[in-house]
Amino acid sequence: MLERAEPASPSVMSMEPFARMSQSETRLPMAMVAFAAVSAVLALWILASQLSVTGVSKLPTTSDTAAAAKIHRYDTAWAAALGVVRGDLWAQNAFTYSDLFWANADDALSMDAARRRVEKALTYAPHRSDVWLILAALGSRLGWRQPDPVSALKMAFYTGPSETSLIPMRLLVAARSTSLNDTDVQQFVRRDIRLILLRIPQLKPAIQIAYRVANAANKQIIEKAVNEVDPAFVESLRAALSG
Repeated sequence: MLERAEPASPSVMSMEPFARMSQSETRLPMAMVAFAAVSAVLALWILASQLSVTGVSKLPTTSDTAAAAKIHRYDTAWAAALGVVRGDLWAQNAFTYSDLFWANADDALSMDAARRRVEKALTYAPHRSDVWLILAALGSRLGWRQPDPVSALKMAFYTGPSETSLIPMRLLVAARSTSLNDTDVQQFVRRDIRLILLRIPQLKPAIQIAYRVANAANKQIIEKAVNEVDPAFVESLRAALSG
């Protein structure tokens, strides 16, 4: 004959809700501690990378600013390494190699490091027009085939059509390379030249510099773009070159 199970005593039954409440109350503080720990680690990560940030916040567009940025090459590398996935910090580090565009580069290690830094910056910040522009600049100057400098210059135009601060560098890179053989690049350059002549006349020196360094074929392309808006300026370009 089976024995009948004894019903739980009222005291035991009354303790069960308290036990469940105690478990819930224990989980909540543990979750809060875990959240606080993660937040603290994240804060330290951001602080450490920010404390290492230097003044290289934008792409150098002259030989002087490029030389000044080069001084911060190792500082920005340290900041980028701490930032891990922060594309802005990798971009700053990539900008410190812009001196290779202005000088006759013969340091293979620096050239290889420049490529890796630019590619790293694009991995985490593919939306940045200035990073695509330095890739186009260094790629055309140093003879990189991959990534393709012409495609990089197109991306610089695509991702930053309204970034007027990059117009002088875009014109210079296009004028100094074979990129102007590409019809799309020609259209972009024509747009920038038109924008300068009609709305940003203070950037006219950028056209003059690009014209001065361009080869004969690229000079004709620039002249044609200028002539569509300001034929008199074409004569001033030629006069400055001959003078």
